[in-house]
Amino acid sequence: MPLALATLAAGADTFFGPLYVAFGAADGGHQALYLSMGRSFGGPGLFGASGR
Repeated sequence: MPLALATLAAGADTFFGPLYVAFGAADGGHQALYLSMGRSFGGPGLFGASGR
């Protein structure tokens, strides 16, 4: 049986640093909301980002 899922994400460069918001939903009523604000502790280069 195929798995149905959807994701919606948005990002912006704000005064406080980068802001990322995402929402995901999958079969069975599973849902997740993600919020990330400011720089990560990984620094430049994390996940292929240039950090510029």
